[in-house]
Amino acid sequence: MNGPNWLRWGALALVVASASVAVVLKVFPQTAEERVQEILSTLENVQLTVRERLKLIEELQAFELSEHVARTVLRKCTDKATHPEVQSTLMAVLCTFSERDENKPALLAAGALDDLLTVLESDVALQATYLSSATCIYDLVHGNPAAKKRLIEAGVARVLHQRLASKNHSELTELLLTLAVRLLISYDANSRFICAGVLGDVVKIFQRTRKRSVKERCLNLIAIMTTFLTAEKMPSIPPVFEKYSIEREIIQIIHFNDAINTPWSILILKNLLLLDLVHVRHADHPDLVNDLLGLTRLNDDLRVIAGHILILLLHHDPAFVDALVASFPRVLDKITTDVRAVEGKMVFLEIVVFALDRHAPDLVALYGNDLANVALFCHQDAQLAPFASKIDAVLDQFPLPLTPRATPPPPLSPPVQPASRRNDEEERGRPRARYVRGAVPPPVVVDGRTRSRLGEEVYAGGEEGME
Repeated sequence: MNGPNWLRWGALALVVASASVAVVLKVFPQTAEERVQEILSTLENVQLTVRERLKLIEELQAFELSEHVARTVLRKCTDKATHPEVQSTLMAVLCTFSERDENKPALLAAGALDDLLTVLESDVALQATYLSSATCIYDLVHGNPAAKKRLIEAGVARVLHQRLASKNHSELTELLLTLAVRLLISYDANSRFICAGVLGDVVKIFQRTRKRSVKERCLNLIAIMTTFLTAEKMPSIPPVFEKYSIEREIIQIIHFNDAINTPWSILILKNLLLLDLVHVRHADHPDLVNDLLGLTRLNDDLRVIAGHILILLLHHDPAFVDALVASFPRVLDKITTDVRAVEGKMVFLEIVVFALDRHAPDLVALYGNDLANVALFCHQDAQLAPFASKIDAVLDQFPLPLTPRATPPPPLSPPVQPASRRNDEEERGRPRARYVRGAVPPPVVVDGRTRSRLGEEVYAGGEEGME
């Protein structure tokens, strides 16, 4: 009798207890923080099916993110005891939270930047975890200068160097490079990045990668950091440029006039020459002067940077002076036509004076009239007048020849054509060339002086087509 009674009373007590728990839960419902903690604990069960895990993740993502919830998830992510797959799952959840602007204050208040850097610095995390961590950081600092400053102070340069120095998955590398571009906003950021070795990492990646978008990010960073080096005195400049000769690829980009990468490339080349980190020889790059003078789609500032490169090259290798003499008309065109700002015109006038100091007789004999026109042009502006005086002094020292350099041949009569062919051409509106093959075409007058069509005018036409 006692046995069955005991079972009966035990079952009754269990029913009463369950009902009491249900009443308590109904009167005092589970808080969001408690449910989040319960979900996190449940996710630790590695025996969960994929469907069960996804259901818990969906429930977790549905919560309104408070600072406490954010701290709870971040604490779980940074806990070394957390299983790598669970950590990767939670980081993916944080990514969905960081996408929404309304969640960013709670994440930042919970110290997300420091925790995310800890995850990114870990050596045992999965690749997907690194991607999620970098994405969250990128979202949180976007458009937030205070967050960028906090991240720089937290040691992001050290973490970037660690991840970029290893041969990472290309997707992660590109994401980290993009993040680095966002962060280089101040003296402190540039200094920390260079001292941490990030500049060297970026140069190596630029040499190693074949992916265009990664190369573009590398060019951005190299241009920014080398510009900083030209303006600030660093204790020592990384020797990476001695080992990796990136100037060859930079000059190739300039040669092909790439619309996106050429502006960054000419800035990098100017910085490397200014810092004396590379040695560029005319024999290795015979087309460089023409390439710099023929660049298209550049604004005034970039044209001036190209002019600065020419000045540096002239001091770098005397052979570039001879190349400049061959392209002298293009330099004169920059002064009178292409470059609008007076400061920019002065850069190219310095090139003219430099060339006249070394090849005045030849230049006056070849381009005396053009030089006289440039001097007249410069006399119209007080800032340019000193250059005009220098050009006038050279022209006085080497007077212009009284006779033309070459006697132009007389005009030739067009060859006689059959009437039917002439009528066909008139109907089409596209007359053919009317000169005998091998004959010298008639001369034309350009800029107040005679030129032959086979000589300078053909060159000028090609230049206009390039520009």
